[in-house]
Amino acid sequence: MDIIDVEVSEAADSLYIRFSNEPISHSMELSPDIILDLSADNTVIGVDMQHVSAWKDETRIGGVTRLLPTESRVRLQLVPS
Repeated sequence: MDIIDVEVSEAADSLYIRFSNEPISHSMELSPDIILDLSADNTVIGVDMQHVSAWKDETRIGGVTRLLPTESRVRLQLVPS
């Protein structure tokens, strides 16, 4: 069963989603506010999103931050349907 960790920090104005416990080898900047953490074989391990409070479009992940407590860590389990 796969685990996804979601961390929200109002103080840092950030949202981090981690898809794997695999070690992070390097990172890649997609934009000034979105950084991918990658494994040695370039698998996406996590996504770091900054300045999420400025993201006004509800279709973007910024809308998700309003659904979670201001300082939190959530663990989701993915169960095959």
